[in-house]
Amino acid sequence: MNADQSEWVVYHPPKSVSFGHVTNIRDPRRAWPRVQSFLNDYGQIEQSSPSARTMSTLQFDPSSCTDPAIAAARLDEAMRRFGDPKPQERPVGAKSWAIDPSSFDAAVDFAMGDEAFPEVDFGPTRFHYYWRFHWREPKAGLRPPSEHDPRRSSSSLGVHFGGRRIFVQPTFVFTEPWTSKAFRTFLDRLEPQLPFRIRNQYFKRVLAPKGKSRSGRVLNLPADWRQTASVSS
Repeated sequence: MNADQSEWVVYHPPKSVSFGHVTNIRDPRRAWPRVQSFLNDYGQIEQSSPSARTMSTLQFDPSSCTDPAIAAARLDEAMRRFGDPKPQERPVGAKSWAIDPSSFDAAVDFAMGDEAFPEVDFGPTRFHYYWRFHWREPKAGLRPPSEHDPRRSSSSLGVHFGGRRIFVQPTFVFTEPWTSKAFRTFLDRLEPQLPFRIRNQYFKRVLAPKGKSRSGRVLNLPADWRQTASVSS
């Protein structure tokens, strides 16, 4: 492994913020095109990734509706669009459906439909989806990892619709050290295009694995790392 690729940078919000961020634009109908634009422009989606198909669930909780008639109508609409719900549900009374890619747009539309009804604290509709992707080249300008490097080089983005907002959970992998000019250049170009505001403290160093380990140690970056000039090409 090249010495200048002995460590990578990963952006991953911690558990204390539910591993993610609310989108910059709070209106989900306006925020969703921004998320799509980011994925289309910067991400090469792993279409064959099992997680891209199986980690997609639409949930509707009738008990969260203040009007039983609205709850019944929305449940009827969901069943018309997506068929019978899965048999065993948590929380009790909630209904959920496994959504395949062909029904993705319909599920997004249904989840955003909550805006037409009285607002409640949670839900009543929640839909989440998960993408795994590689940075689109040559836009990124990052060097590919060694074929012998066991670390996962792909990034991911979870997108949650519900509560009249979109919540995103990014895990972004940059296959360069934090001092790399290529990484700094790409990050400066990427940041304005993101659908959320990044926090510098959520970037971490990931060292090269040792022995038979498939992952390396994760270390904090200096607090002022964005103000520190890059030192490698």
